[in-house]
Amino acid sequence: MFWNRYHNLIEFRDLAYVPVYQAQYYNVGRAETKGVEASADLVLVPGEWRARGTYTFMIAKDLETGLSLLRRPRNKGSVGLIYSGVPKLEIEGRVLMVGPRPDYNLGSRVRLAPYARLDLWARYDLDATWQLYARAENITNAHYEEAYSYGTTGRAVYAGLRAQW
Repeated sequence: MFWNRYHNLIEFRDLAYVPVYQAQYYNVGRAETKGVEASADLVLVPGEWRARGTYTFMIAKDLETGLSLLRRPRNKGSVGLIYSGVPKLEIEGRVLMVGPRPDYNLGSRVRLAPYARLDLWARYDLDATWQLYARAENITNAHYEEAYSYGTTGRAVYAGLRAQW
């Protein structure tokens, strides 16, 4: 469970094409977010397969206008399947699901469509300090918006080397 209060929260919105496109940052004097987060792991085959689920329910509100804060979904969650049957290797397929959320377009509030995105993650432990990792995001090339009228990347692949000590 969580509950936060914000003072002087900065938001961004577009205004209109009158006479040219205008957009601005503005101050949300008082805002609040509250909700519940939950996650669960389920061992399917010990030492090999696990399932993971996460869920967030959030109410994000401008306390002065009573309107929902922009770009914050009420419902968001993920479901993943994790394989760890090879020593030092972990592979996870994950579906991220994001519910509808409000945004602005030409000075009017609009609703961004919900979306689901499939990602794949892999990690290989070289030793106790070093890990190789890779992730492929949006494998199905889903078309969605995190902000109104701004596209997101299609398929994307990232890789790297991480040190932890």
